[in-house]
Amino acid sequence: MILRATTTAGIEDLALSELVSCLTSGGYQPYKTTEKWCDLPGIVSVELDLPPSVGLFEQLLRTAHLRLIYHLTVHVVELEWDGRSIESLLRGIGAAEFDVLGSAESFRVTCSRAGDHEFQSPDVERAVGAQIVERYGARVDLEQFSVQIKIDIVGDRAFAGYQLTGRKGLDRRYPWRYRPRVSLRTPIAYAMLSLSGFLESPGPLLDPFCGSGTILMEAASVSRLTGHDIALHGRDWDAAAVDGAVQNIEAAGLAGISIAKGDARAISEVHAPGSLEYIVTNPPFGIRLARVTNFQGFYASFLRSAAIVLKEDGVLCLLVGKRKASFARALQQFPEFAFLSARTIEMGGVYPSLQIVRRTNLYSGDPISYHPNS
Repeated sequence: MILRATTTAGIEDLALSELVSCLTSGGYQPYKTTEKWCDLPGIVSVELDLPPSVGLFEQLLRTAHLRLIYHLTVHVVELEWDGRSIESLLRGIGAAEFDVLGSAESFRVTCSRAGDHEFQSPDVERAVGAQIVERYGARVDLEQFSVQIKIDIVGDRAFAGYQLTGRKGLDRRYPWRYRPRVSLRTPIAYAMLSLSGFLESPGPLLDPFCGSGTILMEAASVSRLTGHDIALHGRDWDAAAVDGAVQNIEAAGLAGISIAKGDARAISEVHAPGSLEYIVTNPPFGIRLARVTNFQGFYASFLRSAAIVLKEDGVLCLLVGKRKASFARALQQFPEFAFLSARTIEMGGVYPSLQIVRRTNLYSGDPISYHPNS
């Protein structure tokens, strides 16, 4: 059986490690793993020496804490079709065997599609649904379904399986009261906490561009699970974001997070020198900073303040948009920071760089070594 999981492109290694750990802790031992299943970014897979079963992972999913994954799907088959027409796609699906539908009372079909085709996703869902009703006798139920058939189409390739994670997905774990159009998704926030070292060694943390509070809520959830009492702070210069983050945190029942309005370039005026172990944040990529024309100066001001409040060996983890060169030049001004790593991730068609730097004990000397194109 092949179990494939969707995650954010750029953090496949983290998601795969989390999934393998979850399976092995539940008594399932994968014999093969793939970071980019079928060379598709954002999809990881594990292969298990087990027959497919809808109920196989139900208990596991109820007790597991999979935080880097959106959906889990049991792969059935890659379809043979011409890559264009829905008629050819239906013939490919008709040749596939969905044993799980033999005993299913109800089902629904969902389709995700990328590329140019002669049809839309709803066309596939209706046509495949009608085909399944005629072939297996199961009834369609879009709400209380017992099996969810998933058709994934990427260019001229198509895959069929059944999804284990329901309608919402594993990432929708908070009752959001405030969520702006551009909002950080929870798996990305969790990946940032993981890469910063916070998960292994929790400590006082600040998000100075907190937006809707996603990073802080993920940090608070981790602290609750591990039994740590960690000081968590959020700031934002947008009053609506501050109010919204407070609402989200309260709705999630996550106490102990302080949120205040303030400028990220002035955090050293609020937090004592060396009082923070982590700064994990998602600065705006440009739209909200339209009046700031000197991005290098903006980053330099922020880094200067961050260098004061971070303790020695503290970590700064942030997302940098297309102005990587401006951030690189700003960072070279501060020997207080040593570059650790960078990786490009995908966020709704935008590809920021996730940067990790460490606070050193230096205050002068040669510029640090940094790779702006990483």
